Amino acid sequence: SSNLVPRSTKLRAGWALVTSALVLRPMGAGSSAARPALAESFGVASQENPGQRGPTLGSTLIPDGEVAGAWRLVLVSPLKVQIFNAVEARALDAIEAPAAEAIERHLPFTACCFQEQTRGEAQLLALGCQDGWVLVLRLEGGVVSRPQCEMQSRSDLENEQNGGSTSSSDHKGSLAHAITAVSVSRGRKRVYVATRSHCSSHDIETGDLQSRFDFVDAFESSTPTSFCEVCKSEAGTGDKENQETYIWIGLDCGSIVVYNAISGTLLGNLSCCGPEVVVSLVSFETVGCVLALSAHRRLTVWDVESLTMTQKLGAELVTCGTDLCMMVAPRMSQDPTLLLLAGIDGSLCTRRISRRPDGKINLMLLHLRVAASSSIGCPITSIDYHVATDTVLVGDAGCALTLVPQLQAHLGSAAQGGVPRSGATS
Repeated sequence: SSNLVPRSTKLRAGWALVTSALVLRPMGAGSSAARPALAESFGVASQENPGQRGPTLGSTLIPDGEVAGAWRLVLVSPLKVQIFNAVEARALDAIEAPAAEAIERHLPFTACCFQEQTRGEAQLLALGCQDGWVLVLRLEGGVVSRPQCEMQSRSDLENEQNGGSTSSSDHKGSLAHAITAVSVSRGRKRVYVATRSHCSSHDIETGDLQSRFDFVDAFESSTPTSFCEVCKSEAGTGDKENQETYIWIGLDCGSIVVYNAISGTLLGNLSCCGPEVVVSLVSFETVGCVLALSAHRRLTVWDVESLTMTQKLGAELVTCGTDLCMMVAPRMSQDPTLLLLAGIDGSLCTRRISRRPDGKINLMLLHLRVAASSSIGCPITSIDYHVATDTVLVGDAGCALTLVPQLQAHLGSAAQGGVPRSGATS
């Protein structure tokens, strides 16, 4: 009969219906459905949050601790460490008593740096304080749990040896002992600490002094303002287990001093073509160079092998027309040649660095975000990159934070020769 359908055809049709039902059925709570997007702004002044004094010093995203796959945001400003729900931008009471007491004891903060996240271990936050101490806090389970250690700067240690006072309360109102820069070593449990005329490295877990970096007479009254760690293998070996580690230190007199990070041996004094303060230092080990930003106006490029300057660039050339606030190289294993540059007008541009045959570098523009800070024209004061969510965290002088999600997606069209450009929202 014409109404009869072969059994194999019925089976195929039935399987198609089952497959369709499986595809169209709503996903349950335990499925791999897309998670809510992260909020775009944190810490913006409002009636509930009237604002804070001072700029954003740094930020990061940490696992929620209560909700699998969710994130919380840590924001550091001079007078406060805050934890937010990263989706709702809602402030949380997530600082436990031991940590809260240590924070209150060492306020205000002058610098901060986050240790890279290591699976199975607490992430550490190093806070440089105006009283000359460095407070290292543990971030675990979505909260600031307790202090890992509290360490004195080298200048305070020497003052103590000479019979002076090193109490935190004695230095509360003074800037003479303030920590001017902190930096956590990549992959090593070491933190670099700077105060006026002094630099040293310490074990980040115990606070024990590891190395001291003595300034020559010409720089004995200079203040360190920035750090940059450079790791090098023996030529042609690529041996990562036996790398030499060097620390580049930018000074407020316009110079850079380079030391062996382990022995403390001085290797070179470098002049950045003027007396202006060295604001930022960034290393690109795959390219073999260090970039130095002087006084928001001038960028110099240094070869890490010969310690010689290979290029000098005006800031407006690399930021599309504005002075520079700061620059950061996101620690991105799939693309270690990206450079994020922040303008004093709140703009953020991304460039890729490459070496030319003549030894100089190219800085190819990949993306320009015209307004990355919380309000138009507000200078950017911190840039952090979160690998797991591919998010750039942009802090500004208004003590607020803006998230720029999907950095890799923004850079996608650069391969076809286009330069993605976005405004306040992208």
